[in-house]
Amino acid sequence: MESVPWEQGDLRWVFPELADTGPVAAALAEAGAGLRQLGGELVYHQLLGVASLGGHVERAGREFVVSLACPRRCAWELRWGPPWQVVAEVTAGDAVLAERQSWYEEPLPAARALAAAVAWLQGQEQELEQEQEQEQASPVR
Repeated sequence: MESVPWEQGDLRWVFPELADTGPVAAALAEAGAGLRQLGGELVYHQLLGVASLGGHVERAGREFVVSLACPRRCAWELRWGPPWQVVAEVTAGDAVLAERQSWYEEPLPAARALAAAVAWLQGQEQELEQEQEQEQASPVR
């Protein structure tokens, strides 16, 4: 699998029929900026000529993951959206601590949902930081 930073790729890798890339690119720029704030990067993952978008950040034993993809029945299925699925999750080891997912029939709502999912991950990360601060501030008994 090849990974390419989203700014260096082509939106049509994920949305082949997309005519006007401007609004979708703006939503993905927002998602990319949010991932950078978390310490990650939004990238295309290409496998067998089909791409998805995603990113992840590991912090304090937890992984924050976001993706926009068209689920397939097998790796060599070349069908590509709609629908597109946006998934965001927080995991610790094999345990999923928090998750949200949604489905979209159009590229722009899917891209906006990816940006919203990154914002949700930022909120989850802030909650983790607050928990850690409270643990450090509370006296050991």
